[in-house]
Amino acid sequence: MLMQNPQNLDLAYLRPQTKTFVEILLVTVILQCKKQNASNLTTVFRVARDFPQLVAGLQYFLRKVVMKTNLVKDGAEQVVVKAGCNTILDYFTTLTTEDVGEA
Repeated sequence: MLMQNPQNLDLAYLRPQTKTFVEILLVTVILQCKKQNASNLTTVFRVARDFPQLVAGLQYFLRKVVMKTNLVKDGAEQVVVKAGCNTILDYFTTLTTEDVGEA
């Protein structure tokens, strides 16, 4: 069920506990999607395309927090998290590029 009018959550200005929760959530989603199927990652984040502010917030949070996470100690998992972030960021870039092309 999609929310019609979601509350704005500015991912750049989260409380420390909320920031940690979102970081854990995104790292877990990336690791689980990569274990199942790499294409699942863009499918999971496809819902965000309807919310441009969410896309911008996720881009910021992925670059500034998730890519530099210290939650993952295993080197192989760190590589998976960074690759997952890059996959999501590339997907969001194509979304913003398509929006510019439509205008």
